[in-house]
Amino acid sequence: MTAFFEEQSNELEAVEAIFCNEITVIVAQKKKKVKLLLLICFVKQVHWPAGELQLTFTYPDKYPEEIPDIQITLDSDLCDESDEEELFSMLKNEANNNLGMVMILTLVSCATEWLNTRSEEIKERTKNEIERKIREQEEAEFKRFEGTRVTVETFLRWKKEFEHETTLLESKQITDVCNKRLTGKELFEKDHTLNESDLSFLNEEGDDLEIEAVTVDESLFQDLDDLDINELSDN
Repeated sequence: MTAFFEEQSNELEAVEAIFCNEITVIVAQKKKKVKLLLLICFVKQVHWPAGELQLTFTYPDKYPEEIPDIQITLDSDLCDESDEEELFSMLKNEANNNLGMVMILTLVSCATEWLNTRSEEIKERTKNEIERKIREQEEAEFKRFEGTRVTVETFLRWKKEFEHETTLLESKQITDVCNKRLTGKELFEKDHTLNESDLSFLNEEGDDLEIEAVTVDESLFQDLDDLDINELSDN
């Protein structure tokens, strides 16, 4: 028991020296609990916010012959419960591989490496997502100014629709003309009405007109009997 306690104490000194501002050592009921708070900074741009990883290791009595109890609290908007489960499984396997040796620093190193790999994946995925959105916006702007491209298929489809609409318009115009054309009876009635209108106009004007008598000078025709028609013809 003394050997286990000595190994645990020596490891705690080393851990406290390395993580002096990030470690909390709790001693309760002869069990030591080590809390480590690691700052996760995925990238230093505003696009990828930082997070925190809290690792809590509780020594069993026979540590390092027994693996420590491991608790993980992963605080980041970019990670979810499945990430915590993945990290926990990895640390537990690593602890079993290091039975008989002090392992807190090894487990912290594994967690840090996992975070670095994870942060690069998140960084790349987020970067690709931002670039995708930018491309979509640029393509939308380009299409707005470019308009619709004319291909052979679109032109033929437009031509067919145009000819169809033109035919319908011409048919409608012909129908309208036919509907407006007067029948023979209508023309007769219209002409009859015009004649009556003309007669009415003349009757109205006749009241104001004076008819002059025509006088015929008969002496102009008295010498016609002596006139030689043949001479007129020769002339």
